[in-house]
Parts: sequence; C-alpha cells; structure tokens
Amino acid sequence: MELTINKEEFKYALSEFGKGEIFEEFAHSFLSQVLGDEFIPVGGTKDKGIDGSLKIYSRSTHPTFIYQISTELGYEKKIQGSIEKLIMNDINVDRLIYVTGRKVNQKNTIEDDFIKTNKINLTIYDVEWFASNVTNDERLIQLYNSYIESNIHQFRKPQNEYVVGNYIKDPRLYVFMRQQFNSKNNNDEIEEKLADSLILYALEGTASETKRFKNLEQIKQDVAQYVKFNPKSVYSTIEKQLGVLSSKPNQINYHSKEDAYCLPYQTRLILHERDIEETHIHNSFKGQTLEQLKKYLKDENVKATNVLSLIETTVHNIYHKQGIEFSSFIIDGQSRDILEVALPEIVGQVVDDSHIKMDNKESVKKALLMTIRNIAYNGTTEQNEYLRRLSYTYNMMFMLRWDPHLASAFQKLASQLKIYVGTSILIPALSEIDLKPSKRRYWSLLEGAYIAGVQLTINETILDELVNHFGMIRYKYKTMYKNVEDFYLENEINTMYVDEILIRAYFYSKSRGNVQRFYEFIDNFAHPNLYNAHRDLKEFLHDEFHIEYEDTSKIEKKIDDKDLKSLTDRLTEMKNSKERAETDAKLMLMVYKQREINQEEDRKSVFGYKTWWLSKDIYTYQAIKDVFGSRYNVNCYMRSDFLFNYIAMAPKKKEIDNMFKEVFPSLLGINLSYHMPKDICGHVNKALNEHSEKSPTMIRRAVRNYTEKLMSTNTKNSKQLNSFFDDELKKLMKN
Repeated sequence: MELTINKEEFKYALSEFGKGEIFEEFAHSFLSQVLGDEFIPVGGTKDKGIDGSLKIYSRSTHPTFIYQISTELGYEKKIQGSIEKLIMNDINVDRLIYVTGRKVNQKNTIEDDFIKTNKINLTIYDVEWFASNVTNDERLIQLYNSYIESNIHQFRKPQNEYVVGNYIKDPRLYVFMRQQFNSKNNNDEIEEKLADSLILYALEGTASETKRFKNLEQIKQDVAQYVKFNPKSVYSTIEKQLGVLSSKPNQINYHSKEDAYCLPYQTRLILHERDIEETHIHNSFKGQTLEQLKKYLKDENVKATNVLSLIETTVHNIYHKQGIEFSSFIIDGQSRDILEVALPEIVGQVVDDSHIKMDNKESVKKALLMTIRNIAYNGTTEQNEYLRRLSYTYNMMFMLRWDPHLASAFQKLASQLKIYVGTSILIPALSEIDLKPSKRRYWSLLEGAYIAGVQLTINETILDELVNHFGMIRYKYKTMYKNVEDFYLENEINTMYVDEILIRAYFYSKSRGNVQRFYEFIDNFAHPNLYNAHRDLKEFLHDEFHIEYEDTSKIEKKIDDKDLKSLTDRLTEMKNSKERAETDAKLMLMVYKQREINQEEDRKSVFGYKTWWLSKDIYTYQAIKDVFGSRYNVNCYMRSDFLFNYIAMAPKKKEIDNMFKEVFPSLLGINLSYHMPKDICGHVNKALNEHSEKSPTMIRRAVRNYTEKLMSTNTKNSKQLNSFFDDELKKLMKN
C-alpha cells in the first residue's frame, strides 16, 4: 500500500507543534535520512563555551558543514550570532545550514547577504524544504507519522484539542505511576494537608469578634477560585478536614448558630507572622532577581520595559514544562542537566512571545538566561527559599495529578478508552436521578467520563440484564412495599434499609415531593409497563449519558463454547446464580475477544488496552485466573473509582494551566508549601533517576503495566466509589 501525505497538514504540524527538543529530534532524524549521514553535536557549554541553546551539529563526512536547528523567531540575529561564536571558538566552517520548522521569508536574500558579510555560505532549510522532501519518500512519511503518533495527541470530541508532549521521554508520567505503587506516601495524606492550607487560606479575614464567618459552601467557592477549577474530588476531604481543624486543639472555630467557621485569635496570629515572612521572601525574590536582570541587560547594552514579567513568566514556564526536574534540582541538587538542556529553550520561547523588540530579542535572551542560571546556582538566601517553597508546592500538586503533562496524559488515556458499562454502575446512576448534582456520584462518573472523551458502550447482554432488573423491582415493589409505603416513608432509617437501591431512591424522591407514585418514578426511564423497555432504556442512556448501543453478537459467536461453560461454572460457584454467572462470563470473554480482534496487545500506545468492562464486581477476575491460568494476564475489569477520580472528576489540562498561572510564581505558591510532606521528594528523585537509566522500550512497558494495574487493581490510594444512598445507610448504622 502506497503511503501518502497531505503537504499542507505536514507544514501546519511542523510549524505549529515543532518546538524545542521535539522538533530537534525530528529534524535530526529527517536530515540523516535525506542526506544519508550522521550528525555530531558541536561543542557545548562546558567545553568550548558555545551556548547550549544553539543546537549545532556537524556532518561526519563533512565536518566543516555546520547545521543549526532552531525554532526561535529572530533567525537572522540567531544565525549571525552562531557564526560569530563558531569563529570565536576556532571552529572551521565552510557552510552553515540553518534548520527551522518555521517558514522563512526571502531566504535567497538572507543567504546572499550572509555570504557577503561573512564570506561563508549559508543555506536555510525551513518548513517548505521539509515539505518538498517528505512528499514522495516513504521512509520520511513513516518518520513523520511516528513523530505525530509519539508527540502530538488529539483528544476525542466533545473536547477536541491538540497537546504536544512525549509521555515516554518526559519522566512525569513514569514517576507518577511509580509513586502510586512504590511510594510510602499516601495521596490521602497529601490531599488532607493541601485541604488544610486551602481552608486556612479561605478563612483569612474571618473572626468571631467581627461576626465574620464563612460556611461550607463559601469555603468551597473560595477554594475553587484559588485553584481555578471546580475541585469536586477535594470537596469531601475539605468537609472532613473542617471537622479535624475545628477539633481540639482547634486551629479553626465552628459556630453552630451560624453553621459557619472562622479563625481563632491564636491561628490568626500564627498566620499573620507567616504572611509577613512569606511576603518578605516574595518581595525579596522579585527585587533581587530584577536587579540582577537589569545588570545583565546593561552589560548587553539593551534597554527593555516590564522585564519583571519576563522573570515571572520564565519561572512559571519552568514549573509548567520541567517542574519535576527543576524541583528535584532546587531541593536536592538532582537533575542538574535541566539547567543546561531545558532553560535555553524555555527562555527563548518566553522572549519570543514577549513584547521585546525583534532586534533586542537575542540580547535579552542571553541576559535572562544568565539571570535564571545565577539564581539557581548562586542565589541569595531569599531566592533559594522562594524557589524551594515553590518546588515543595509543585511536588504536592504533582502527587495530586495537578500537573499539565499528567492531565494531558490522562485525557489522552480517556480518549482511547472503550468501556462497556455494567448494570452494577448503571443502576446506582439511575437511582440518583432526583438527587442534587453535588450528591450524584455514579451519574457524575458517566457524565464526566463522556466529557473526558471516553467511549461508553452497552450491548444486548447488558441491556437484557437492565430490563430484567426493572422487571424484578416492579415485582418486589408490588409484593413487598406497595401496601406498606407509610412505614418506609416514616423516617430516613426505614427508607435506607430498603434492599433495592432503585426502590430506595423512589421512597427518597417521594418523601421530598418529587414523585407521588412508584410507576411515576419508573416512567423517568421507561414506560412503567416495560412493554418496550429495551428501546426506552437504550434511548434514556444515550440521551443522558451518551452511552452508545453496540451489536456484539458477531463477536460473541467467536467465543469458544467450552471457555464460556467453564467460566460460567466457576462464576456460579462464586455467585450462586447461574443466570448472573453466564451474563458476566459472556461479557468478560467478549471484552477479551475484542482486544484480540483489535490487536490491542500489539498497540504501541503507552496506555495499554483500549477495551474494558466497568463494573463493581471486582472478584470476577479471580474466576478468569482459576479457569484460564496465565492466558489472560491483564484484567478486563476497570475500577469505578479509577474512572471517577482519574478521568471523570479530574481537572483538565486547561484548568490546570490556569491554576499554574495563579500559583507559579505567587504568594499562594509559597503558602501552599507549608504542609507538604518533605520526604516525598526523595521518592520522586529515586524514580527520576530510574527513568534516566531505562531505555524508551523499558519505560513504555513499565508505564503500560502500571496504567493497566492502576485501572484494575485496588491500591493504597484507591477511593471506593459509593452511592449517596449507601453512604447514608452507613452513617445511620454507625449511629
């Protein structure tokens, strides 16, 4: 089959997404293919004084042909500065080839002027050169397709967007997954400490003397404002920590009359002293760093306005793009190479996107780069403390998945998932129809999963089971509850002890005046007589949750009858219901058959299998192992709490981007560091070192295995997803 490529799409991808190291590696491979030669780095910051941002290479067969790879805007000054540094370092140059993913206008004029000025030939390879070479070369098309697949990720609708990033070379996904299973720290503990900080932050200005209080909802609103997204996953922790902080010795006071909270005098005094210290650190950092930058600008004979914004934007971008390595360097002196490899690119992008005049950009880049290096290597006490606290805050956010790269990784994972939603998820979701949105958990799970890009699916087996369940509760209501409704409506305790959750939901709804009769409640989902229940429920699930119906009968016919019987027999022993056992066996084997047909075992995706069964019945995989041994080494079952916490309710990359703008750098950024467990950084550094020592193949395998395990196995960070009604019953039983 002949490979083809759309030339305009190729140019768009290269110019829009071709930034920094990603483009450098692509260009390096592309040049090697086109020219049939190897490229060797020239010099470096430690040997010949050549600025690490130049990205200069020589050809092994033509050592005096020097290639510079760049994506920066000011290419004319960049080219001129490069040749001057090469000559200064006694590097022989017969021809300079400037390689960029951007389009360069008037190339011939620039090349002619350069040879007149420097007596050296200049050739420019821009995006047009790449496009002209890739069109009819099958090897280069394959290289480009690999580049797109590895680095440019398109998320499925309804949030269709592109994100650039390599989940193998960037260590963050590996380090995070490693921490989920191997770190001694519990994410619950970190989340509790973050909640403490946010609560205290939200209660600033409150006091009983002035009658200034804040209730739970006001605190939640303030927290959402600080973190720049709606942190539903943290709300339950905030409610819990309000009780902890208001217990003796109380850091906050709860006033029952107002049903609200405020800060006591002692806490206000402690926070006031901390605010003074943090304000001093923050202002000193800005003042000292600004003074250093102005000195370097003066040395470069450049005047610029609003240069403080360059410093703050650079610090922001460092934590946004390389936060895990930079934090490791600041706290423990690890990952030192980040300053030599990443900083030139980050600084270059900041200045290119700034208000600085084109003629001054190269000089400002040099001055800004020297400033950042200086504060990182030889900073003052205040500069060191400021970056140290920001780094602790970054680590806290990282462990809670509040990192742009992690957010995009989980969005990418969501966009490839195809999930068959079992009735153990659907039935609790339907029971929540009359609850307030804040109390809907399974409903929010399905809504959030769809918004994140997950493909939610049911088939005839699931639909049959759901219809049968409605038939069963109609019968139970008629025979057990219809004539004694008053007893179950008398109080919450009686209601919550109803065994079927949909009947329980009916009594809850009726007690609040939402419905009057049981069949009116059933009518929310299907006609009460259930004479066309398959169609009605199929439409309801599609309209409310965007769950698609799929005919899997052809796939089910490919399931081995002996396998189905063996698994059904084993599940019957575990469930004491042959009908339910056969349903589960058919679903599980169908998922495995889909994985086989779609060749998901051979997928290059770092996230592993695409097809899963979403169910609360976590014990059925044991039957798979009992019957088939090692034939199916990866579970077909996905934990509902994984989908809820990591996909459906997790903040999206755009939301985290907004939070990073607020936190890095800011007073809030150093304030949040106060409660961070300090030993977490040691575990992160260990995983960082592992990442640097492993090959890309090993990293891909490890991340894939960790991801599949995280989706299907309970961990110490697992949070059991319960319905509102089940939690209410637990509370009543405790009392």
